[in-house]
Amino acid sequence: MHPTSRLGVYELVDELGAGGMGVVWRAHDRRLGRDVALKILPPHLAAHPDALVRFEREARGLAALSHPNIVSIFDLGEDNGLRYIVTELLSGETLRSAMHGGPMPWRRATEICATIAEGLAAAHAKGILHRDLKPENIFITADDRVKILDFGLAKEVALSSNATTVVHQTEPGRILGTLGYTSPEQLRGEEMDFASDIFSLGCVLFEMMSGRSAFLRNNSAETIAAILTEEPPSLQSLTEVPPDISRIVQRCLEKRPGARFQSSSDLAFALRSLTVSQRIDVQHSPRRRYGVFVAIGAVAIIAIASYAIFNRREPATPQREDVSLAVIPFTADADHAYAGEGIAESLFRRLAPLQSVRVVSRKAPVNESHVLRGSIRGSSDDLTVAAEIVERASGRAVWKRSYEGDLLGLERRISSDAEQFLRSYAHDEAASAPARSSTVDPEAYREYLKGRHHWNKFTMPGFTQALEHFQRSIDRDPTYALAYAGLADTYTMLAFHGTRPDESMPKARAAAQRATELDPQLGEAYTSLGMVLLLYDWKWREAEQALRRGVELNPRYATAHHAYAVYLGVAGRADEALREIEMASELDPLSLVIYIDLAWVHYVRNDVARAMEISERAIRHDPKSPLARGETVWYLDHAGRYAEAIDMYESALRLEEKDTTPARELREALRTGGAKGYLKKKLELAVAAGEPNTTRAAILIKLGEHKRALDALEQAARERERDMIYVKSSPTYAALRGTPRFEKLLVAMGW
Repeated sequence: MHPTSRLGVYELVDELGAGGMGVVWRAHDRRLGRDVALKILPPHLAAHPDALVRFEREARGLAALSHPNIVSIFDLGEDNGLRYIVTELLSGETLRSAMHGGPMPWRRATEICATIAEGLAAAHAKGILHRDLKPENIFITADDRVKILDFGLAKEVALSSNATTVVHQTEPGRILGTLGYTSPEQLRGEEMDFASDIFSLGCVLFEMMSGRSAFLRNNSAETIAAILTEEPPSLQSLTEVPPDISRIVQRCLEKRPGARFQSSSDLAFALRSLTVSQRIDVQHSPRRRYGVFVAIGAVAIIAIASYAIFNRREPATPQREDVSLAVIPFTADADHAYAGEGIAESLFRRLAPLQSVRVVSRKAPVNESHVLRGSIRGSSDDLTVAAEIVERASGRAVWKRSYEGDLLGLERRISSDAEQFLRSYAHDEAASAPARSSTVDPEAYREYLKGRHHWNKFTMPGFTQALEHFQRSIDRDPTYALAYAGLADTYTMLAFHGTRPDESMPKARAAAQRATELDPQLGEAYTSLGMVLLLYDWKWREAEQALRRGVELNPRYATAHHAYAVYLGVAGRADEALREIEMASELDPLSLVIYIDLAWVHYVRNDVARAMEISERAIRHDPKSPLARGETVWYLDHAGRYAEAIDMYESALRLEEKDTTPARELREALRTGGAKGYLKKKLELAVAAGEPNTTRAAILIKLGEHKRALDALEQAARERERDMIYVKSSPTYAALRGTPRFEKLLVAMGW
């Protein structure tokens, strides 16, 4: 074959490359007037039955798939004895070529692998295993789209009835795939499922970040032995990556398929959620309901960065459904991560009121049609920022700009340009409110953003650092309302996960009140104040007013809806709570804590089965979250499914690398003493561990010891224990409702 040769309606232009399964040409489709990639199976291979089957299998596999991250097939044909496949023509380079410069930045590698995992998920949903995933079979286009190539080794398999298990057995003695990326079960010729592709992707991710192969050795025998018997070195020992990245890669590379991620979708979710997956190390226990308090820790997890720059708007009217935009944090080095988060949030605040575009702020896009993203480099006073709006379906950048200058000036310019473009793009004719002149000291603003950055780590060290930055911001500008709101949120978290509430909560209240005084239109400040009034002051009416005001002032703020849902739930207004928590989940569908509280609201509605279903789904979203497992323990206990509760509790302890002796003692107590023995042992462990009085009361109620339970609750009220806010509405305390002492307790609490 040579240029100008024709196969069917395709005219060959030039040869692009050759491989084991054929030669790829750039060709011109004379029928449709477009250039395509045409892969020709050589005649000597076409005569070989196995090669022909593999060639046609690739065509069938591609034809069954339609996904932006999988190369698209246009045609399968035969002309003059030559068989060929026609696919879209890609311009760019393979991942292998992109890796020649050495290790990739972890954020870049994570984004690429999350995209690959999403493409694999689409293939797996059709029952197709790739079986040869490697850097040569991943393509990065010139406009930065990621495409999975070469489904020549793909195997179409039958989905089981529950669509969760897919198996295929390789012929004995035959190894398919590429050594260095082949799973242990693939090497042994055992049954394979989707976990085999996940292992291969783990190898790719390891190599992208470290610059070296996880298992490739001097020869094939040593490589096979390494895959079957050796553990790869920790990524953190080779390069600077977050601990969560190292754990994700380690899980992908587990020898046992069942120990890996259960689906490519779960892996993609874990990668996309890296920046929000870090959370405080709290005492996870099946003996108390703690999830809402961790959720409340997200009171300002959306960094409310641009209030100092932009006018506040009225709530947006319903938007058209055809244009939606996810504003995600800009990528930056570690020193400027706070700026990447801050710019993204200022963009969100400016763009959210657009009437014809549904705008959300989150760590990763979910269902939005477009993504606004960017990158930052340079010093704090002289930044260079690249920003773009990308159409997700095509990966095409519909808007792209570069900027230089200081942080405050850049935010104004980017937001103004992006808003102007989106109004034209989405035909939004509503008038744009003028930007408010900035009066914030630039250094105070930077300290505020650094405070939010550390706060969002959701760890005790992070809260401590956040406190220092917020205070510096206030020292620099004592009239900066956002800094006071950040200070209030930090004191609230310290009260529940570190210092005594009676030491920190009054400080949180004072800071939140000061924020509302400085800016009566700052919705986030009212949300912060409302949580103090709810969690510590027990001023229910005032708490509702503040939380509702937070929603009214910032209706696109997921945490405002979340916090208000918690109030409605503890007040016994479960149907209203469900509407608010569903709104919060819609605005931030990647939030694990919102998802967990969605389960809790169903529990308050006495739908324990639904609560358990959602809680178990949360575990599938984040299998390594002890929090999600601890919540499920609560519902299993409530349903009397004690053996399952113990298993779940033990798995949560293992995830936290804690002593599992309590779980073993509970299991033995259940075996020898039945339900009553289990509950008595549980009470004994709660007392020994110094668990709150509310925890003891819940166990005593199940034991039928109502007087002792009331004694414990009255003591909890005197000590202002945090779980007391649930007493009014939680099904846990249903057996006590209507009794004089219980009703008197509610009155004493202000209900």
